[in-house]
Amino acid sequence: MCTVTFIARRRGYCLGMNRDEKLTRPTGLPPKKRMVNGRAVISPSEPGGGTWIALNDHGATLALINWYSITARVGGKAVSRGEVINSISAATSPEVADASLDELPLNRINPFRLIGIYPETGSAGGTATFRWQLGLAVPFASLPFTARRPILNLHAPRRCRDGELH
Repeated sequence: MCTVTFIARRRGYCLGMNRDEKLTRPTGLPPKKRMVNGRAVISPSEPGGGTWIALNDHGATLALINWYSITARVGGKAVSRGEVINSISAATSPEVADASLDELPLNRINPFRLIGIYPETGSAGGTATFRWQLGLAVPFASLPFTARRPILNLHAPRRCRDGELH
């Protein structure tokens, strides 16, 4: 199961995410910076190029989790869910993400949930969740928060002598 943890702070937010524990999944590649639609984006990737999380230079984070409890699946050759984040990683608001989702072949992508976290930009920032629903990405929930600068640690945790992750 994939999980996303979001903690709003006065000056940004903290975010944690894990990929599902599927043992046949290849090891992800370290984060790399790239340009997407004029925005700097950093994200890890699968060996095939897709990704499950991205942060852009606006401070917005987008994360995708698989939705295995929905039994409907795409017939024939599906487009990887990893392409969803690649395609919308430059989004700076839920509205931009929604418009970008409309351009994807969602009827060829298996079920997913998409979480977007957008820092304050003159008005309240917030989170937005989209759910895959029969080939559409439907806005599901939005929560406001006020934070001006994201504080994110993109480095992998280190195991210390005491065995704890830090």
